[in-house]
Amino acid sequence: MSVLLFAGSFPEIVKIRKTNEMGDTNPLLFPFIYGSTMGWSLLGAIVQDPFYLIGNCPGIYLGLLYSITCHRITQSDIQRNQMEISIISLTIFWTVLGSICVFIPRDIAENMVGVCANVLTIVMFASPLSTVFEIVRTKSSESINRLFMMMQIISCVSWSIYGIFTGAYVLLPPNATGLLLGIIQLVLVIKYPRNQTSNTRSRKVSVYSHEHKSEVIVPVLPNLE
Repeated sequence: MSVLLFAGSFPEIVKIRKTNEMGDTNPLLFPFIYGSTMGWSLLGAIVQDPFYLIGNCPGIYLGLLYSITCHRITQSDIQRNQMEISIISLTIFWTVLGSICVFIPRDIAENMVGVCANVLTIVMFASPLSTVFEIVRTKSSESINRLFMMMQIISCVSWSIYGIFTGAYVLLPPNATGLLLGIIQLVLVIKYPRNQTSNTRSRKVSVYSHEHKSEVIVPVLPNLE
């Protein structure tokens, strides 16, 4: 389920790479996919649980791919700087913490990494809601990735069940919080569906008269066939 969760943004990224346009995509999520999965992969190595590794290692590469794509295409210097700072800081943080874990007792290392991974996972699940004020203002939830949202809810339920039955209670705080945040996203999507006008393209058409030439904006409706 975790792999499907992190792959949930892949179709959106493919579209961005094809069109070279960010649209309403919120790129803040992607660096935290990268950082969160690095933490859980490190914890999996410490506790020697292959499910942690299988579920999170693909997220490292996908989060990095998503971040690089958005960094290259975004026209916003603010978004570009945020992604640069996040990726570099998270890489340094996990590299240093991973090195420290080599020299400390396993139980201490497990607790340290577990707490940090929990915090980053909660931030990751909350990041789609960073545009909540814009969603309410425009009455359009276009910036919320529907596939990621649904996989977030399903994944959080699955990992919570896994944590309860295996006694891995470290999994419960981030996934219970992630489930709540996913439900909030679902409520926003239902209350503020996509604004149809956001999918409407426009083009300039030259209009000639006897006196002068002018340009007007003509809406081009999407192909409904």
